[in-house]
Amino acid sequence: MSGQTTKDNYGNPSRVHIERLHRREYSIAATFSSRPLFRVRQVPITCPMVRQPMISFIVPAHNEQGCLGRTLSAIHESARVVGEPYEIFVVDDASTDATAEIGREHKATVRSVKHRQIAATRNSGARAANGERLFFVDADTTINPRVVADALRWMDKGAVGGGASAWFDGPVPLYGHLIALLCVIVAKVAGFTGGAFMFCTREAFQGTGGFNERLFCGEEGARLPWL
Repeated sequence: MSGQTTKDNYGNPSRVHIERLHRREYSIAATFSSRPLFRVRQVPITCPMVRQPMISFIVPAHNEQGCLGRTLSAIHESARVVGEPYEIFVVDDASTDATAEIGREHKATVRSVKHRQIAATRNSGARAANGERLFFVDADTTINPRVVADALRWMDKGAVGGGASAWFDGPVPLYGHLIALLCVIVAKVAGFTGGAFMFCTREAFQGTGGFNERLFCGEEGARLPWL
């Protein structure tokens, strides 16, 4: 799985990259000339409808008007390439800028909350979402079709959750790249991922209770080892 990024919980200016049962009634009639030969009484038949898998992209955001449009455009493009039904939830956590308006302009469902805590904001989005596969994408993160396709493929193979490595977009001092590389190495060894891009099944999310709302940072690291 490939991707690019990492950042703090609530948007610094740096961008990061990652690339029912349904009742139907049937009646049958056979005719000979113009008269019915026999008629089957109309009987309700209960048959299961195949539920199309839905992907839910959940974007927590607080005052992210400068980054959100690009993030949502990248999600739309990635989802279209993958070719599965999807929805996007922007969870607007007490923003005072145009975050909500930008979300609606980019055809996302905007859910307004006042948590000022990213774990609770992510949980609110996941509970409102309809998908069986949940993708958490930070508002300053650019994903690509490959990372989404890889995540779906791993879930098809039985994985219940995961994430992707991340890199800064734009000029960053050398020490910034070194710190990012170190974080990627530590995450791979420890078996957890940062919050910029994460995914899981709905069953896993519900089974673990979602993100720990007692934590104001590091909630993704506290949760993922249990998946």
